[in-house]
Amino acid sequence: MPDSSVVLLGLLLVAVLYSMVGHGGASGYLAVLSLTTIGAEAIASTSLMLNLFVAGISFAFYAHAKNFSWSLTWPFLVSAIPLSYLGATLKLKPEFYSLLLGVVLLLAAGRLFWKPKSAEDTREPVVWKATLIGGGIGFLSGMVGVGGGIFLSPVLLLLRWADPKQTAAVSSIFIFANSCAGLVGRWNVDTLSFAPGVGWMILVCVVGSVVGSYVGAKKMAPIWIRYALGCVLVTAAVKLLI
Repeated sequence: MPDSSVVLLGLLLVAVLYSMVGHGGASGYLAVLSLTTIGAEAIASTSLMLNLFVAGISFAFYAHAKNFSWSLTWPFLVSAIPLSYLGATLKLKPEFYSLLLGVVLLLAAGRLFWKPKSAEDTREPVVWKATLIGGGIGFLSGMVGVGGGIFLSPVLLLLRWADPKQTAAVSSIFIFANSCAGLVGRWNVDTLSFAPGVGWMILVCVVGSVVGSYVGAKKMAPIWIRYALGCVLVTAAVKLLI
């Protein structure tokens, strides 16, 4: 098991990098914590808890910069929240959880390696499509213990439903809401368990999210750091899948 200071440093780095693009960083926290001996349930619950703080701070920054659109956000939230809760109530076998988590981490790494072009001309989302997409992402997010931003962001950009700044704002509040629903779902099924030292983890992630959100608002996110984090996710995913 890595030294606790190394784990905290890893969580801090994840919080900084993910908050730059309006994400909570749960997939990164899962990657870091999966390299320890902490149990799967504690890892998932801890990642969602850290998500709440980081995504909430990131949303505050992007909303203050007037990048948030409620009309763009609600079709995703209306289906994602209940299905995230439902997904979180499912009890997964440890081996299936490891397989599913490994696949999610690989997808997260792919999201980091892929650098989308800025959307110059955006269009209004199709409500029924956005609702279906939001529900699917919410259900998967609840099962694994992530907020779903790693899936929602590329959808918004590829379909040209939002520009990068709007995407960050929508993703952050989407992640916050899904993380809340996921924690409530896990709490209703069983007693929530968190990783030892979760208070210190929250503290370093709050610091990281303030730094990352500020830097992200100024468009100063270096792409090579995203690639480095992608390599970390791939390493953790391979460990879980093997």
